[in-house]
Amino acid sequence: MYQIPFEIPSYTYDVAMERLRSTKKFGIQPLLETVEEMLAELGNPDDHFESVQIAGTNGKTSTSRYTAAILMGEGKRTALYTSPELVCLTERMEVMGRPVSEKSFARGMTAAVTAGERVNARRSAAGERPYDVTEFDLLTVATTRPETMLGDTGIAVSPQDPDKQKLVGKTVMLPIVDREIPIFGDWHVDPKFGTGFVKVTPAHDPNDYAMGQAHGLPQINIFDETAHVVDGYGEFSGMDRDECREAVVKWFDEHGLLDHIEDLEHSVMHCYRCDTALEPWLSEQWFVAVDKLKERATEVVRDGEIKFHPERWTQTYLTWMDNLKDWCISRQLWWGHRIPVFYCEDCGWEDALMEDADVCPKCGGRHVHQDPDVLDTWFSSQLWTFATQGWPDRPEQMEGHHPTKVLVTARDIIALWVARMIMSSLYFTDEVPFHDVYIYATILAKDGSRMSKSKGNGVNPMDLMAKYGADAMRFNLLTLITNNQDVKFDANINKKTRELIDSPRTEQARSFVTKIWNASRFVQMNLAGYVPGAPKAETPEDAWMLSRLAKVVAESTRQLEDYEFGDYARNIQSFFWNEVCDWYIELCKGRLLDGTPEEKLQVQRNLVFVLDASMRLLHPVMPFVTESVWDKLPASGLDDHSVKFLMVAKWPEPDDFAKFVNDRAEHDFDLAKCVVSAVRSTRARYRLSPKAELDVAVRSSAEDAAVLEAQRGFICSVGRVDQLALGHEQQKPEGSVTVADGTLEIFVALGGLVDPAAEAKGLRKELEKAEKDLSSVSRTLSNEGFVAKAAPAVIEKKRAQQAELTTTIEQLKGQIADFE
Repeated sequence: MYQIPFEIPSYTYDVAMERLRSTKKFGIQPLLETVEEMLAELGNPDDHFESVQIAGTNGKTSTSRYTAAILMGEGKRTALYTSPELVCLTERMEVMGRPVSEKSFARGMTAAVTAGERVNARRSAAGERPYDVTEFDLLTVATTRPETMLGDTGIAVSPQDPDKQKLVGKTVMLPIVDREIPIFGDWHVDPKFGTGFVKVTPAHDPNDYAMGQAHGLPQINIFDETAHVVDGYGEFSGMDRDECREAVVKWFDEHGLLDHIEDLEHSVMHCYRCDTALEPWLSEQWFVAVDKLKERATEVVRDGEIKFHPERWTQTYLTWMDNLKDWCISRQLWWGHRIPVFYCEDCGWEDALMEDADVCPKCGGRHVHQDPDVLDTWFSSQLWTFATQGWPDRPEQMEGHHPTKVLVTARDIIALWVARMIMSSLYFTDEVPFHDVYIYATILAKDGSRMSKSKGNGVNPMDLMAKYGADAMRFNLLTLITNNQDVKFDANINKKTRELIDSPRTEQARSFVTKIWNASRFVQMNLAGYVPGAPKAETPEDAWMLSRLAKVVAESTRQLEDYEFGDYARNIQSFFWNEVCDWYIELCKGRLLDGTPEEKLQVQRNLVFVLDASMRLLHPVMPFVTESVWDKLPASGLDDHSVKFLMVAKWPEPDDFAKFVNDRAEHDFDLAKCVVSAVRSTRARYRLSPKAELDVAVRSSAEDAAVLEAQRGFICSVGRVDQLALGHEQQKPEGSVTVADGTLEIFVALGGLVDPAAEAKGLRKELEKAEKDLSSVSRTLSNEGFVAKAAPAVIEKKRAQQAELTTTIEQLKGQIADFE
């Protein structure tokens, strides 16, 4: 057990660059050149190099204490110990340094299909006929790595293989090293693969290591750190692994124990950096015992002190914590925070120190060296929330800033980073590091696959911003978010050049930016004589608009606080485009042009108030256009507009807007909107002139009829209606079309404006085509072979087409009925 502090190694520029140059053999020459160019631009590199190491800290000593905190424990005595663990060496025998037993080891490795040979070798049974079944006097095992037979310490069989269960607990003799090893059952073994007997080398294979741990097998390291066989293995000692492989096969053949050799392809772990085959190698590693750390870290999530958004990721976190094993924190890399444990070669003293030691404090000897390993990157990263805010030297800096509010991160590192930050913060500060964890969506390619440079289906954000603008890109991404987490991005990519062609949804978002800009310009162009003042509802549309604004303020605030970013973006777009622009601004034009000075001033105040509040609501998702618009606005009823930037202006608080909520005004105005919308849609459907006045009859309840009657002037002027008939006994006039909307039946008379027979004929042709298309799509979806083989995206598209055609057919039938 040690309490370990940490000290950053003080590399000079020359030393660091020399170490970087040593990595040329790993094929990262472009990286080296880039770093050299960047450092050369700094002028005197050594003046800047030290500062880079301590950036984000309160100085070199404090950084050391932060990084060592969980080991040193500040007197709390966190358990730390060393234990054998597998790491990976590259083929050139440089230590890659990630424990292969960690679930995350695949980040540093790739599986490559490699052509090779499988050797089927025999092993003799221990003793003279120790079994009743004579066919097992010799057991045959298959391996693609015969050199590791020198380190075998067991034979595994499947618990599901009844024929071999009688051998469990027996032993066999490994003739090449004259070692007696046990036979045991383990779930790793596939009874249908190979001979059903699996050689187990705990020190040189991840699965074998796991079996060895489970069954208490000895771990024999047959290689040194350069992958040469260690002493004690006779003729094989000193051979590298390739030479040893051939020599072991030859030995089995010479002793009549080689069954046969066959060619096959199999997966071999490769380094993702240099693409060479990795060698699992047993070495001593540093571990942190996590039992005490994880208990409270689990409780704060179960009790809701820390919440995950979306909520389903809570179980991912809890499952990982429930199965958490001790954390291996040492890495065999040349760059990183070194383990500050020092050893004396003279007297055997070892301890963890805050400062470097050249002399042994016990015997005075000078043969002292530091542990060559470095700390896991995630070990340092876990301290982020408090190590950057003065802890432990100036804890007063943390007041009001810790715990933080929310951590926004990816689901991939819930275990690697989120859980470890929670454990370390609770242990050292006795506080949670944050109250909320927001797991953002993964942006997939158009076909639903992961974006990848190698596939050429990735989208460069810089290209999107160059084509559509930063606001449009940002807004589109937010509108994609749903509770389903992963979202598809609709960008079309040139398969040859891999350049962006277009993104229809981002283009739509750009249209929204344009809408915001144009709406604000209209308001600003009509502010002659404007004097700041409070908004006031003088017309039904004013009362409706202010009430809707108040509700949108409350909805947007709640959605942002609950991390419902997709709903927030879609909701605010619908409000501003469909209600502010399409209705309210349009309805205000009359008073702006023809109203009295008092009416004009009040509508100006209302417009500025609505536009000001809307820019504040939109700012988180569209920061640039809203900042520009708001900067040109005069003071509104919200405040005196004295702050310099919108980003620091006051957020519209729901309580301040609650006085504008008027459900009755919304209901009444929505009824009038329904009638006007029905008239407008009928004009568009039959391509009638916008100036043509139409007769309209509305069948509704007596109460709704009274509401519409009170807004007759508005409906007739805005909807260009000549005659408006209202009442619950209204009948469908001859030559009219019907539009149903909620509790209203709206009859729009077309009179001689259209030819009923010609319209009906054209609609029947459209109906015939739609029914034919629907029949074709339905046949495709009823084909079990198609559904079984087609990609999910294709099936989803067909189903959406089926639903759309069904709706179109119903609409066409209704339109035809209007002309019969």
